[in-house]
Amino acid sequence: MANIAKIIKQKRIALGLTEMEVAKYANMNIYAYGDVESYDYEFLTQLSFIEAYKICRILHLSIFELMDISIEATAPSAKGEGFPALLEIQMDKLNVSANDLADKIGYEHSYISEISTRLEIIRSLCVTDILKIFEILQIDPKLIEELSGEPRN
Repeated sequence: MANIAKIIKQKRIALGLTEMEVAKYANMNIYAYGDVESYDYEFLTQLSFIEAYKICRILHLSIFELMDISIEATAPSAKGEGFPALLEIQMDKLNVSANDLADKIGYEHSYISEISTRLEIIRSLCVTDILKIFEILQIDPKLIEELSGEPRN
């Protein structure tokens, strides 16, 4: 997972894009994007999932490849159910309460209730936290890209 910032910068340069162009597409200010190209932790912990996804999309990168994550199917998909429903289903199936999940990922208990009912809150989480939730609830990490709401090419 090291060198995320370096990979992002190299890919942007290889594509002939400026920092400003990538920042604009990701709906970020240039300084925040500059930090993404300077510090690995910015991508993992400071960006919302949507910002991280947009950066990967414009640079033709996979979030999984960038983070060196194996994406083998391990659990059900969100098709037809939507993520809030899928989270509820998996919490029930695995007997994980909202309080247990909150404790495991370091969020307030009341916030987890919001996560399991509102997709826009899930999308606002950083990539690292989404991956923690997926791991705890045994959700296929390939589904993370479906959170973007954008059609795949």
